[in-house]
Amino acid sequence: MKSGGKAFLALHRETTIRLAISGVLLLLVGASISAAAGLPDWYDAAWADSVTQRLLNVPDEKGKLPDVVRVLDDYRLDVRDGREETLRKRRVVHVRKGSGAGESGTHCYENFWRNVKGMTLWQIAADGAVSKADDVVKSQLGSELYDDGVLHSLMAREFSDGATLLFETEEASRLTDESCRYFPVPEDVPVGRWTCSVLHEPGVRATAAWLLDPESAPVSVPPTTSEEKVTGWQLSEIPEDAEVFVVRLETDDEVRFGIRSWEDIALWYRSLAGQSLAGAPDVEAKAAELVAGCATPDDRVRTLAEYVQQSVAYVQVYLDDGGWRPHPVDETLANRFGDCKDMSMLVVGLLTDAGIESYPALTNVEDDVRVPFPARRFDHCIVAYRDSDGPLGWGFFDPTSKSTPFGSLPAQIEGKSVLVAGVTPPIGLLELPESSSGDNTASYDALVRVREDGGMEAEVVERRTGHSAFGLKAHLKELSEAKRTEWLEDRLSGRKLDAKVDSLALVGLEADSDTLELRYFLSAERWAKRAGSRLIAGPDFLSSRTAKRLDEDDDHPEFSFPFRVDTHIAVEYPEGWTVESLPDDVELGSESASYMRRSIRGDGRIEVVRSEVLNAVRPRDDELAAIREWDDAAYQADRKQVILTR
Repeated sequence: MKSGGKAFLALHRETTIRLAISGVLLLLVGASISAAAGLPDWYDAAWADSVTQRLLNVPDEKGKLPDVVRVLDDYRLDVRDGREETLRKRRVVHVRKGSGAGESGTHCYENFWRNVKGMTLWQIAADGAVSKADDVVKSQLGSELYDDGVLHSLMAREFSDGATLLFETEEASRLTDESCRYFPVPEDVPVGRWTCSVLHEPGVRATAAWLLDPESAPVSVPPTTSEEKVTGWQLSEIPEDAEVFVVRLETDDEVRFGIRSWEDIALWYRSLAGQSLAGAPDVEAKAAELVAGCATPDDRVRTLAEYVQQSVAYVQVYLDDGGWRPHPVDETLANRFGDCKDMSMLVVGLLTDAGIESYPALTNVEDDVRVPFPARRFDHCIVAYRDSDGPLGWGFFDPTSKSTPFGSLPAQIEGKSVLVAGVTPPIGLLELPESSSGDNTASYDALVRVREDGGMEAEVVERRTGHSAFGLKAHLKELSEAKRTEWLEDRLSGRKLDAKVDSLALVGLEADSDTLELRYFLSAERWAKRAGSRLIAGPDFLSSRTAKRLDEDDDHPEFSFPFRVDTHIAVEYPEGWTVESLPDDVELGSESASYMRRSIRGDGRIEVVRSEVLNAVRPRDDELAAIREWDDAAYQADRKQVILTR
């Protein structure tokens, strides 16, 4: 199965209509010029001119006025004839400069329909003169199949200054899939309002929604009262995550576009994937061998799952419907490689032979399956097994993640929707378990001794749990002792400390432990800056956020996993020195995140206590201001300085 947030669209490339809906769809009666010229009745010349002039006079980010502007897109899907469909695609483009539009024209057409066979192209000059520009294209090519490069040059040479171009094409096909119709929406939509329509038979209901925002349904335009029913939608205030617009047609008896239920998808995939389990004596023998010494069902599940996780390499190789269909499990066992569905079905086969009820489970790595209609929108396969102690009676395991131990899930799929395929009776979408900030922790306890010349020696104990530890454990296992020391010194140098690690000891690296502990001694020749009779030091060198600050252009930040970082640093300074200045204490918090930092004076020492907590991977809109305040406070922490004097 393909991984990544765009995999579903790739899997449906033969049935998904790839439209760049980037303007305003008009269902208007054409103006007099269009009628006189025999142009499509959907083109309103006066409106298009007003919009293009407005857009053409808006400078780009470099202050340059655009030469070519896309004005409106229109698509009408005709599904009246049984299971036949016809898609009419129309696009309007305005050209500011004729011969000077080469580069911009090329850029513009890169986003046009790649399948332009049978396309009709009109040119409307600024003075209203209309010509059928596609005749020029065909005469030069001698073919109805336009070449991208030729059309680029034609846009630069042939089209007059101020011309409006109209593209129209028609595609007919027979429905071969029961998925909804998906229409991708590009990021560079120039106008914030557009409409789409579907022409269908009476008695058919047409509904639509934003794929990743089912709570924000598009506003329906009242359907026509003609025999040929037209249902349309006024799409305004496009949701931030609305990458795809979904259309679904159904009657009381059938779903014309779409799948009736999540249970139907689960049964379909279990039937498809279950074929890989047939006739696998080697898998049955391997299961018996591996569980021979296991005393409990939990031991059997762990042993078999970890065997596939550690002994089978992730390799993605398939043809035809292999994006969904797993290879036979005995083949995966013999090859010792496979992709997510191959590895998961091998675990399912081993567990089944060991008497453990288990199934393949479909989920998504990048985008959640937050869809308004049941659809095959999945790009990843994991394992579900019966577990009385698990959420809703299920345990889940991802054999493709080498660094995630049994009992945990990779951070990318935590909290995502999951469809268990094959349960009787079928069940709908479930939600994968999600870790909390208390599960993914990092703590630093350090004793720092400052010398009068500004150098220092420090003893540090660093403890990590959960996702804060998983990846680091896997990385350190691959390094020699010398390379581990180099890695730690590189990490400290990234935190603005030129330190030498004198010794490093690891606890919990090889053992089956939830905690990784690093104990190290380090020294630095110039930790504090000497300025006359003062020493100026920044003690937050362990939990620095120097490289982690949020991108200021990120309107809605998303984090990898919830976490908690606690730091306690005791700084002992030489006799005869006193504290001149300490940073102000800071404490702030919200439901999503909190931050606290305190500096405590002692006899010959300073203690810095710092705590940083993130509770929400994707904060709510009303929490964004608090998240940025938390992040800025954490980012500024390593710039807080202590001043000593004598």
